[in-house]
Amino acid sequence: MKSDDIKWRVIDKPGETFKVHRSIYTDPEIYEAELKNIYESNWIYVAHDSQLPNPNDYFTTMVGRQPVIISRDKTGKLHGFINACTHRGAKICRKKKGNAKNWSCPYHGWVFNPEGKILDIKSLDSAEFPDNFDMQDYNLTAIKVDSYAGFIFASLNTDVQSLEDHLAGAKVFMDLFNEQSTEGLEILPGSSMYTHHGNWKMQAENGVDGYHLDIVHASYLQLAALRAKEAAEAAGGTDNVKAIQPSNPDVSGGNYCLGNGHVMIWLDIPNFRDRGLGLQYDDLVSRVGEGKAKWMAGRLRQVMIYPNVILFDGISTQVRHWRPLSHEETEVTVNCIAPVGEPTDARKRRLRQYEDFYGASGLATPDDLTEFDACQEGYNGITSPWQDFDRGMKSHIMGADEEAKHLGLEPESSAPRAADESIYHGEYRQWLKLLIDGSD
Repeated sequence: MKSDDIKWRVIDKPGETFKVHRSIYTDPEIYEAELKNIYESNWIYVAHDSQLPNPNDYFTTMVGRQPVIISRDKTGKLHGFINACTHRGAKICRKKKGNAKNWSCPYHGWVFNPEGKILDIKSLDSAEFPDNFDMQDYNLTAIKVDSYAGFIFASLNTDVQSLEDHLAGAKVFMDLFNEQSTEGLEILPGSSMYTHHGNWKMQAENGVDGYHLDIVHASYLQLAALRAKEAAEAAGGTDNVKAIQPSNPDVSGGNYCLGNGHVMIWLDIPNFRDRGLGLQYDDLVSRVGEGKAKWMAGRLRQVMIYPNVILFDGISTQVRHWRPLSHEETEVTVNCIAPVGEPTDARKRRLRQYEDFYGASGLATPDDLTEFDACQEGYNGITSPWQDFDRGMKSHIMGADEEAKHLGLEPESSAPRAADESIYHGEYRQWLKLLIDGSD
């Protein structure tokens, strides 16, 4: 696409209005440009360290339209490759994950190691290849792989900026996640994967949308209040899941644009001691100090690392990442994540609260998916083509607020309420930049 075909779809007038044209959710040409210039040119979240814990472990996934292998060699170093044999293109690793000292292509038997080096070609000596044939020209095609705070990212672009530069201010909150245990985090057994009718950008928006909480998730909030009432009335409390009750996002909390499209919202949680980490709050304060402990255990934090993953630490803990399948269909993968070595009672609490809210059959996910479907249909209303992200514009400030300064955070901008929609300015400025930079 030409840059002029893209620019007009975002109206950005600081202090006045911020609008996006709804064609960005419905136009197949925009979708193709996003795959090329966002998903196949920049850093994409692919896995967590705990999913490849041992030497020779591998994990297969997709980056944009490309099948990839993430592997850990015998020294523990991460590698990434296109999951296609350099002979005839067959996928080499056909399981989601495994452990192998080498991989043999199931089609013609060419053999590679976890560093991507070719080890053997079937019948090489008798196959009468040309004299200039060099086996080492057929190592697997490498991609960029790096990790931060245990979160692994990959890029098909070998000239992409460093991962740490890409993550910008998101690193502060990734550290808060990872430091909940001295041993880091681990993905817990089991996962949810589903597809939904809706453009991928709705995932990136909704995960940091405090504005919809009391409307879309009213049933959860009512249940949380009922459980709190029952626990207060029962001598010694009850054995029910202690439903987490965040403060009102319309009047409290805040949000930050963290650079490079990364954004986050936060809210205080009055009953934070009912959370898995809250059960260990006093020990946490002793280890990291009151300020960090408050951010880790006393606050809901939802951090969207552009373009394809959100780290949730609120009702429970979750890693949710997604892959566009078309301009109106998205594949989502969800995992519960937890501090390594946490006590049994805390782990049990974390899992029950995760199932309560985040699970595919929980009290939140089906509600959100219903709204995604409704929005995708509504975006086809061509006589109502624009939507604005003006809510909170008057109180939106450039740079750090006091809470950010206490963390040593230097965001692009700050807002005083979790429900303010000025958070999307950071996402769509990055969207526009990446598409224009990659335009014809």
